[in-house]
Amino acid sequence: MDVLVSSFFPAAIIGFFGALLGGQVYGKPFDSIISLSYTNKFSPVAYHTPLFPLPVIYIILVGIGAFASWQLSKKSLPDGYRGYLLMGIFGAMMFLLEFMNGNDDMFRGLIGINLPQILAIIFVIFAFL
Repeated sequence: MDVLVSSFFPAAIIGFFGALLGGQVYGKPFDSIISLSYTNKFSPVAYHTPLFPLPVIYIILVGIGAFASWQLSKKSLPDGYRGYLLMGIFGAMMFLLEFMNGNDDMFRGLIGINLPQILAIIFVIFAFL
């Protein structure tokens, strides 16, 4: 678990950065200095309202998680402790930030939270148990 979760963080950084450059658009409409405006004509919401920079926030927070994983690897911890701790932190982060996603799916219509938030709850429960 220590290796699996720790290796996820650098891969997630690359994935979120690639999604951002590829024009994967998500985030609630949010007009502020940190908002993202997609001006590429191939973007699904090109030239529309600025969006909350959810991919950028994910890149920063997952980068902090990768740094924390590296720092925790220097300490002598019981096997699996670092992986479960980081999984719980990532699940809590994903659950909270997905409220700014802006996309609706069938789960949000039925139970008020979307599929990534359901997975985040499973991550936290699994890490806790």
